[in-house]
This record gives sequence, C-alpha cells and structure tokens, in this order.
Amino acid sequence: HGERTFFGVHRVLRDAQTGFHELHHGRTMHGMQCVEGPRRREPLAYFHRAGPLGRVFREFSGENAKSRIAVVGLGTGTIVSYREPGQHFTFYEIDPAIQRIAESPGLFTYLSDSEPDAYDIVLGDGRVMLTRAADGSFGMIILDAFSSDVIPVHLLTREAIALYYRKLADDGFLVFHISNPHVNLGSVLGNLAADANSRCWICRDQFVPPDQRATGREPTLYAVMARDKSHLKGLLRIDSDLPWIEITPKEPGPAWTDDFSDVFNIL
Repeated sequence: HGERTFFGVHRVLRDAQTGFHELHHGRTMHGMQCVEGPRRREPLAYFHRAGPLGRVFREFSGENAKSRIAVVGLGTGTIVSYREPGQHFTFYEIDPAIQRIAESPGLFTYLSDSEPDAYDIVLGDGRVMLTRAADGSFGMIILDAFSSDVIPVHLLTREAIALYYRKLADDGFLVFHISNPHVNLGSVLGNLAADANSRCWICRDQFVPPDQRATGREPTLYAVMARDKSHLKGLLRIDSDLPWIEITPKEPGPAWTDDFSDVFNIL
C-alpha cells in the first residue's frame, strides 16, 4: 500500500522473509506487526515488551496501571496492545492517512483487534488538540512524533511541557520516544526538565541481540520526565538490565521555547 499526503509518502510493506507488515514514512520505519498467528497482538519494533516502553508498561500495570493515557502520534496503533481492562488510550494524530492505515485490517490489526472502548483518535495537531482535554485527565502522556525526517519543535518547548503537565494528574509523567539517527534530543529534554523544575531519565536499548532483532525488536531510545522521582515508582531500579540514566546538565542550556529553538546544535 502507498499514498502521498501533505505530510509525506506513506508505504506499507510486507517483509518477504518474516511476513511482518511495516509502516514506512519517508525513510523511517514507524511500526511493524506480525499479522498472522499467535503473535498478532504482540507489540513489535520500538514498542517491544523487552524494550524501554515495555518496561514502563510492566511497571505501570495491575494496581499501578494508569486509567487514561494520551499518545501523540498514532503510527500503527501498536501501543493499544498494552491495554488492560478499564484502560483507555486517546491517540492524537495529525495525518488522516495514518488513521486510515492503522484502522485498515488488511494492513494492521492492533486497533481492529482491540475492544471497542479501548481507544479514540483525535485528528489534528497533537499540541493544539490536547488543549481541549480536561486538565488533570491523563496518568501518562506518550510523545511518539519525532521521526528522523522531521522534528516537530513545537512539541519540545517550555510552553508545550507546561501544557502537558496541566493535562496530567498530580502523579502523572511524560514518556518521549526519541530514537533518531540524526539528532540528539537528550540535551533538549534535559534543559526542558531543569526549566520545568522536573527530572528526566533516558533509556538506551541500542544493542539488541540478533535473535531478538529477527523476532521484531528494534533498537530504541526513550526518555521519561516527571515532577518527582516517586511518580515513576520502581521503573528506575538500578538492577535492571536496561538502566534509566538521569540527564543532569551541569550548566543547563536555554530551554527551547515557542520563540527559540536550535536544531542545528543537536545534529
């Protein structure tokens, strides 16, 4: 499948070797699924259960599960596969073509396989549409809109972080998927966290064993940001084989704002 929109070229490819379906936007692979067999509802690629996002959902499951989660960036809808009973995901997606692709069972089935009350999709710019959500309504906000081709700077500014915190519950936190071969967003998040009187940690899952690569796990880089370390419960425990390293700039640089950003400096 292929189509071009204002936001670029989207292609869904079938890997002849694995049978996985893959969503590509430009030169970036945004998600994959094993559409046949018992692994159909298993999160793959950057959302793998053994990776950083899987660790987040493992920690915040059961009695710790967040009842409402916002996700900026729909992709293939993979994240809904982490849903537990009573949990609801709100996806914010700017490109209607991505919604069509994610909701087409012939391409991907994460959404069509989920329960009717599992999710809703809000079309439009994520930051703009989030302003319409009730304050304090989400336990977690996941930002998954930073591809290697385009950095939506307006999602990484002082004003954006302030908006996210308004929409989070008192003990809520932010998750950023920042895998990118071209820019280092870690320093940007470190400066934003310092500016917002918060703390930020990064988890690098970049040395995936070949046998796990073959089953659909991709190298990833995630960050979490919280107003207080206790809001992350046991996620940061030091005995993990995937440690979360705190970003503590000795001399924080200027935080990006709606009037200032410097992408060239993070290349």
